Amino acid sequence: MRHLIAVFGLMLLAALPARAESEWVCDNAPDNATHVACADRELKKSDAELNRVYQNLMRTLSADSKPINGYGTDPATALRESQQAWIVFRDKNCHWKATSFYGGSGQSVIGVSCLAIATRERVKELNDFSQE
Repeated sequence: MRHLIAVFGLMLLAALPARAESEWVCDNAPDNATHVACADRELKKSDAELNRVYQNLMRTLSADSKPINGYGTDPATALRESQQAWIVFRDKNCHWKATSFYGGSGQSVIGVSCLAIATRERVKELNDFSQE
């Protein structure tokens, strides 16, 4: 049984996005339902922060953006297109990772945790960009 728990833990870690920061806040949840509820709360917080950071960055880029012939898409449009593509990628990538537990109780844990962690990382990416 210990071997199965260790294998499950390793698979869980491999399925989630890499995170260089602190440990995942939901790691100590005593069961899957609690973990999913925790990850869902984290996803909602990160999603609200992502929307705030994205809107601020769009305001900054829109004020400075003027299309220039021969240089392609202006920065604000490029960010909007990037964000739309990133959301599709995040959702599909996390769904794919969750299917490593297809039909099992770990599928929802991996799915929502992946969404929350990926969203938190996107917030950091946009924050880092806006500070350059």
